[in-house]
Amino acid sequence: MELRVFPVVGAALNFGLRRMETIMRVAWLPVVLLLVFNMASAFAILSIANDRFVTFADLAQGVSYNRVVMASQAALAKGLIAMSGPIWTVYALTTAIDMILVASFMAPLVRLSGLGEQPSPGVVKLAFGADQLRYVLASIVGFLATVVFVYGPVGAAAYWVIKYIVEALSQTYVSFPNPESLHTIELVSAADVLEKRGSLWYYLHGVPLMVAGGFAIAFWLFLNVHFHPKNRGEGAGAPNLIGRAFVTLLVMGAIAGLVWLLIHKADEQIGASIAALISIGMVIAGYISLRVFPYGGVAVCRKSMGVGGMFHITRGWNIFRMLGIVVLVAAFLFAVQFAVNVYLFWFLGATVNTLYAATLTATKLAHSGEAAPWVLPVFVWVWNGLKILVNIFLVFFNYGVAAGLQGRLYRESERAEY
Repeated sequence: MELRVFPVVGAALNFGLRRMETIMRVAWLPVVLLLVFNMASAFAILSIANDRFVTFADLAQGVSYNRVVMASQAALAKGLIAMSGPIWTVYALTTAIDMILVASFMAPLVRLSGLGEQPSPGVVKLAFGADQLRYVLASIVGFLATVVFVYGPVGAAAYWVIKYIVEALSQTYVSFPNPESLHTIELVSAADVLEKRGSLWYYLHGVPLMVAGGFAIAFWLFLNVHFHPKNRGEGAGAPNLIGRAFVTLLVMGAIAGLVWLLIHKADEQIGASIAALISIGMVIAGYISLRVFPYGGVAVCRKSMGVGGMFHITRGWNIFRMLGIVVLVAAFLFAVQFAVNVYLFWFLGATVNTLYAATLTATKLAHSGEAAPWVLPVFVWVWNGLKILVNIFLVFFNYGVAAGLQGRLYRESERAEY
């Protein structure tokens, strides 16, 4: 079965727009709570990092909320790496609350998209039942699949490789620069000794490349199974092992090379060989993520943790069609976000400024040339309120598109299974 890219993307975007009233009715309360809890989390992390309570009073002193978010993210990363108990506790609680709140509205929206089942009536909704639990578990399974099968092995390999290389190169040796005198000694590092011998490349490049090559070969062999004619559906032709091996090697090498280039350009301090190990790990992670991507919709709509026909819609060349779907949806959402925050806000800003000037002039005429003091605060609140409302509307739209995509992928999986 061939996964249809544009119908799937169109269905997801159509659901996000056409069902906006239902999306807002079901999701408004959880989304508001998400914003509140994540704001509280940012202040909590900063309070822990600074050993004092950081509150909105700091914002009143000229600190923008964007700076609070950026500082909290930096403090969170630092605390997680340092294994800070309080930071890990806040992070775990925030993650758990976020998953519960998102599942509370995503599960009924996915069932609406996949099965046409209308959410229960009411405008104050914060449910958590079997469907929501399946959505959470499916999300966790997808995350664990990537961690256990990719980031765990590749991360462990990278850690130990770097550790052993650093230990080997940091050793100090005694050198006798004058062969005729054993009393003249000189301390040299292992790196210097290996460089003189011409074997330093083995530790800096050979070992990481051998480990990366091992993962690459294993993944390449797996791809040969993935693209076997029986997995490519009707019209795939007779098996051609040599051709299939060449094409999979070429495609895998091209994608891994592109990822390697992006990593190396983003941070030149990462060695080329270590970047190769990271890039092959990211390619494998991307493959697994695409295979399990539809699981949330399948689990919720089937009312079962069984995978059903989920893997059928990413078999063979469908893996690239799934990648195309994800990229197109993400690109569209980014384009909408950009257009709204740049062009729409420019238009709204010009309109608000025009109304502000007109109101200011009217109050001056009514008060003998003196502007009313309430004009500026009112329009500041109006302008900020408009920006907040528009961005919250975009949040609803993004979640609606995600639910529409999961529901449509469930229908595709059912079509593939039968």
